[in-house]
Order: sequence, then C-alpha cells, then structure tokens
Amino acid sequence: VDMNPRQNALLQLKIAAISKLDHSDFFQLFGRGYHLKAKEIYQDCLRSNLDDITQLYWDEKINLFQPNFLSPGFYFRGTAGWVARFLGEYIQIKGLFPSLDRAFRARSLEEQRAIYYEELKPYFWNKVLRWSTRRGLMMSALGVPRCQFLQVEEHYPGGMARFIEDGLDAVFAHLSLKDNYFYHLYLFGHYGEDCAPDYLLPQNFKTLKERVGRIQTHTMSILDFLQQCGHRIHKATLLDHMDWLYAKHKNILHKQWQQLIQLTDVGSKIIWRSASLKVDFIDPIPLLDGRPLSSLLKYDLSLAEKLHQMDRVHTYGSFSIAEVQT
Repeated sequence: VDMNPRQNALLQLKIAAISKLDHSDFFQLFGRGYHLKAKEIYQDCLRSNLDDITQLYWDEKINLFQPNFLSPGFYFRGTAGWVARFLGEYIQIKGLFPSLDRAFRARSLEEQRAIYYEELKPYFWNKVLRWSTRRGLMMSALGVPRCQFLQVEEHYPGGMARFIEDGLDAVFAHLSLKDNYFYHLYLFGHYGEDCAPDYLLPQNFKTLKERVGRIQTHTMSILDFLQQCGHRIHKATLLDHMDWLYAKHKNILHKQWQQLIQLTDVGSKIIWRSASLKVDFIDPIPLLDGRPLSSLLKYDLSLAEKLHQMDRVHTYGSFSIAEVQT
C-alpha cells in the first residue's frame, strides 16, 4: 500500500521480472542496477505483464536501468541517488574504496572496527560533512522528511549530526558489514552476490516464482485501503509514515488506527518505526468507544529494543512491536 504510484510501479516491474526472467537477468537488473539489454527485456518479456498505467510509466522510464555517461545505473537515479553519486566521488577522490572493501570483507568485528576508526571515520566525519548533516535541505535530499529531522534535532542529544555519527559508529564498529546490503548498495551503487536482500538471492528465486502471485499492490493511503479492504488483518507493517501524519494530519492518524483496530483480532501484530526516541503519540489515540488505544495494545519492549540495536541502517530513533489484546 503506497500513495506514490512510482513505488508500486517498481514493485510491479519486479513482480513481472520474477515471473518471466531467470535469476541471472533478474539480479543484473535489481542487484547490479543496470542491464545492457534492459529495453529489449522490458519490451519482449515484462511489458505485457503490467497493467496499462504501469506500462505508460515504464515505457518512459525503463532507460533508468541503462547505464550512460551521467549515471551508471538505477541506484544512482533520483535525488538520493545523486547524493550517493556525490558520496561515491568523494570516496574515490579520498582513495577510500580499498578500505571500504576490506571493511566489508573483514574476518572479524575487531578487524572491521579498526579499519573504520583508523581509515574511514576521519574522512566520513569531517567538518564539512558535520555541517551538511545539520542542514534540513541535505536531509531532505536523503529522503528524511522535515518533521522527522526536527524530531531528532529536538530530542536527540547533539541533534541530527550526533545522531548520524552514533548511527555510523554502531553500523561500522559494532555490527558485521558482511551482510549489510543497505550500506553496500549506498556506498558501492549495487548489491553484492552474497550481500543482498533475500529476494535477490539465487536460493530463494524458485520460491519467489511460486508465490509472487500472492502480492497485491494498492496505490492509495493506508486509511483508504483499510476502509475498503474487506478482510481481517493479522500482521501490519506501518513503517515510519505516522511521524508525518502526527505532524500534519492527526485526524487521519486517529481514523487510521480506529479502522485498523476494527479489522484486527486478538493476537494480531503491528510494527512500526519512528524518528522519535520514544513514540508518545500512539497510546492516547481514542478508540471509537472512547478508550485510549493503549488499552488494546501490548508492547514487546525487550524484543523491540533488541532488534532495534541490531538494525543495520540505524536511521530511526525507535522501533515498536505491539500485539492486539481483548
């Protein structure tokens, strides 16, 4: 469920590619982020499996997967992609790619930590980059909404700059990089053969082909979806969109939860993330009978905190797991 039709257009293209391509071509497109025959593959194998609106989008945009002198591939497109390219140029100029490669291939966490503190962090965290992270415009280019930027600035000791520094320290010095496909993609511009999301791994491709028909996309708000879905919901992932709703549309946030609770059963699980260190705007939401939402949610605080510390991106202030009660 996404209000952005481009997100669902990308998912629909992946669904078509899973259905029609072998793993080699699929990984070249979505793992490497480019394919020299992207246009031909799209026209011959994928286009007919897309709806009319999605076809119109990819008829114009399939060239995003074709490398050119401006961009080496799909993952360097868009605003965040341009920031990634800038970072890549900076890493290239400073000669840091060999150190990065050794960090991702380190045989132990101690070896990885030493490379980070001795060879990478002094260049990652200089005065210019510190200054940039304090600017809302730079964070916006990276996909951080202003409301989340302000939440971190207000509540995190040291503000956004310290939040990012602490996050990078956690990722590069305390968590193994070997399977951190998030940073591998952002720093190198592509996934690795053995450092990629599960859906890109060859051992999972057969299962994907068998089950990809179960996926449905809905280009609408979550509230609109809940009002028309017509079935029970047992698990829901709300990501971080509630930060934005709380900042600008509290009434929609309240209606969304009221509708969601009506569609869940005892034991249904709901998870979400937030830029806030502590989410204090969910529990007080009034249910239709006047009770606060907290009366129906049981939080697994210990598991949520454990998983939050294991997060391989470290760009959120908190993670929540809630189970619906009677």
